[in-house]
Amino acid sequence: MTYIAGSRALALAASVAAVCTCVSSPALAGTKLYSPLVEEGALEIEQRGFVTSDSKSSLDNEQFYSASIGYGLTDYWFAEIGGEWVRDPGTGNTRFDATKWENRLEIIGDGSHFVDFGLLVEYLKGDGGQPDKFEFGPLIEKRIGNTVTRANLLFEREIGAGRDSGLGVEYGAGIHYEFSDEFYAGIEAFGSLGPVHDFKSSKDQEHRAGPVLGGAFELDGVPGEIKAEVGYLRGLTGATADDTVKWMLEYELEF
Repeated sequence: MTYIAGSRALALAASVAAVCTCVSSPALAGTKLYSPLVEEGALEIEQRGFVTSDSKSSLDNEQFYSASIGYGLTDYWFAEIGGEWVRDPGTGNTRFDATKWENRLEIIGDGSHFVDFGLLVEYLKGDGGQPDKFEFGPLIEKRIGNTVTRANLLFEREIGAGRDSGLGVEYGAGIHYEFSDEFYAGIEAFGSLGPVHDFKSSKDQEHRAGPVLGGAFELDGVPGEIKAEVGYLRGLTGATADDTVKWMLEYELEF
């Protein structure tokens, strides 16, 4: 764990601010909670997704799938490329939505400060007429004993023809208790507030929360380890699907 040099962090912040002045975006609906910590030389192959259930056809059977491969290029920079597929509610058709390039930057991660802190910077190239997207925001983590608390605040702008206007805002937060190196349980919450300049009314915002279980295990004769997580999120507003089941499966190998 290390610090990004001050000048490097300031340059990154300036780049993010520059992009924010020229692009625009909608609300989001993520269900992944990011850690700011980066491990140099770690190779990760990940598949994750979610599916919703609701009595309203406009919210029922929304599906999301992501497949990606990432690598810890340094002790402060983890880069990942992959693709995303979605099924809009009520359509019955799954389509390829975007190619993504995701970067996690660890700014404070040596445990000497009150929290560990990082930044997510992601670019998504839309497919089939979908606008491109730029996503960024702070990642925060605090460990006390076996308890790990994380918070993400992410912003998104759409770019190009057909884009929605405004800077969209979403959040993720959760607390996990690690029973061992192989198993943890916790509670997570995610939400989408709408554009910064005009937040949606509380009843029209998306908020969901619920329990998650996860762990890691090794296979005989196979290097590295496999990590898995499953969670159930209950919708907290009328604009959110009643039930969301999410999952993650990851293979990690250190070099």
